Amino acid sequence: KPSIDDTLNANMYADNWFKMYINGELICIDSIRFIPHNVISVNILPTYPMTIAVMAKDNADAKTGMEFNNTNVGDGGFILKFSDGTVTSSKWKVKKVSWGPLNRDTDNPRTVHIEIPKNWYAVDFDDSNWPNAKEFSEETVRPKGPFYENDFKGAKFIWSDDLELDNTILFRYTVKAPPDGREVKQFPGLDNPNGNEPKERIPEAKQTGVRRGSPDPAVSGDRRSPTQNNADLRRTQVRGQETRTQHIVAAKSKLPANAPEAAKAFARYNPDAKIRWDDDYLYVESNGLPNHQMMVGITAWQQQIPLPQPYTGNNAWRIPLKPVPAKNPMSAKENFFRGAIALAVNGVPVFNPIKNDGRTDTNLAGELDQWGGHCGRGDDYHYHVAPLHLEKIVGKGNPVAYALDGYPIIGYDEPNGSKAKDLDWMNGHKDADGHYHYHATKTYPYINGGFFGEVTYRGGQVDPQPRAQPVRQFLRPLRGAKITGFTSTKPNAHTLTYEINGKKGTVSYVIADDGSVTFKFVDTSGNTETQTYQRRAGRDGNRPRGDRPPPRRDDRRRPRPDEGRSDAGNRQSSSNVHFDTNSTSVSVIVKRSQL
Repeated sequence: KPSIDDTLNANMYADNWFKMYINGELICIDSIRFIPHNVISVNILPTYPMTIAVMAKDNADAKTGMEFNNTNVGDGGFILKFSDGTVTSSKWKVKKVSWGPLNRDTDNPRTVHIEIPKNWYAVDFDDSNWPNAKEFSEETVRPKGPFYENDFKGAKFIWSDDLELDNTILFRYTVKAPPDGREVKQFPGLDNPNGNEPKERIPEAKQTGVRRGSPDPAVSGDRRSPTQNNADLRRTQVRGQETRTQHIVAAKSKLPANAPEAAKAFARYNPDAKIRWDDDYLYVESNGLPNHQMMVGITAWQQQIPLPQPYTGNNAWRIPLKPVPAKNPMSAKENFFRGAIALAVNGVPVFNPIKNDGRTDTNLAGELDQWGGHCGRGDDYHYHVAPLHLEKIVGKGNPVAYALDGYPIIGYDEPNGSKAKDLDWMNGHKDADGHYHYHATKTYPYINGGFFGEVTYRGGQVDPQPRAQPVRQFLRPLRGAKITGFTSTKPNAHTLTYEINGKKGTVSYVIADDGSVTFKFVDTSGNTETQTYQRRAGRDGNRPRGDRPPPRRDDRRRPRPDEGRSDAGNRQSSSNVHFDTNSTSVSVIVKRSQL
């Protein structure tokens, strides 16, 4: 009987998507289709010789070979490393099966697709006439943040001859013996011991591209059949020797009687806050946007606007269902200045009331709207105080949020209607039954002033937690601006209105189906600028291929870690600037086209 020590750890990174077979069996599939870029890590039980077969795809339209709404020609890249020393290199075999646009003709793009060879992933498939893969440098592929968080030492990025035009690729490689010389153990009878188990086995993939949040490779979309609309759908995972069952709540359905209390709080906002849970955690998926109006009332505006965020799948929020009191509770007045410290029951994150500089009270500084929220540098909307307006839905005395340690946050009143009193320094106390909860207050700390329960503190925030994915670099505050309006003309079309010295300016934007965002800026002098950005996860912001960093200016700072963990960006070219000449601050917005 094998143990976890008998397995290999396998890290794979693809620009943009892949699936992998070993010895003819499907082992894993990239849990996020195309964007954002992510690393998939799985444990596999090796059998040598080991034939590895991979299908990798760039994010390209099948008809045009172009990506991001047919605005540019993309590029690919694949890299793999197993803990036995197996790595990708030019020794691997490769075959392209889809490519284009032919002759790089982007005005009249055409593509070629050939039939994928039958059983191309089988052990006995003949790949002798396939050419060898081509190696590409890290500088050429330009991997995103998750790549640098994992071990790929000794491995090479590979693809077919043309990294940009070849869109669907097949790779094959056979490892005859462990490269590190480890002893090969045999486990006779392990496969199909009953003779009736399916051959295809997909172990859990640990998705690390958007942040290690959920142990589930994710329900990032609704994969149920039309008849599966009961409230308690279940998915069973096998993790080594452990079996874990997840309960998935269908949209607008009733919870099962045995649902955890935290699930009942968030269920009031289903499907805005989709929920699932296992024995240890409640997982909440959302786009981070509330149903109420946003931004109005802000008098200290950083020129960010609310965009939907991919808080889904492995990038979902997780709330401990069995919170454990901390031996040494940590204060939010001295820690946790990055990221969220709680999650509102409508799926909107709640950040520390003190901003990332470690001293400014966002509420007193005029940075929050009428609902206690604003947008971070990733254009990610979040609250900084308790969202008491949610009591209109959940009722007074019921949780309006859950701290990330698993304890609920209630409004000013107790469940019995009495006013909260005798709160500790974390803004909480125990009820008559000994159950701890936090309360909202009108003055600092407004929400949980620390964590009564155990959390992991890493990089200035609770870890793990989801990561926002911006489309552009953050901007400087627009001094003197007050936001007076925020309207939605269509589900994905919005206009923010602001005033400076009595003169009106607007930021209108439309979110396309491919995730790109087109902005129209009209400043208080009537000057108009239109710019389009494409979300593309990365560690280097709006840096185009082969371009130099944007010039340093007095009115532009280098990005630094901030509220939304917004270290992703897009790849763009050509630069235009947008100025508001009636402000004492000048802001620069870089417009570039996707490469």
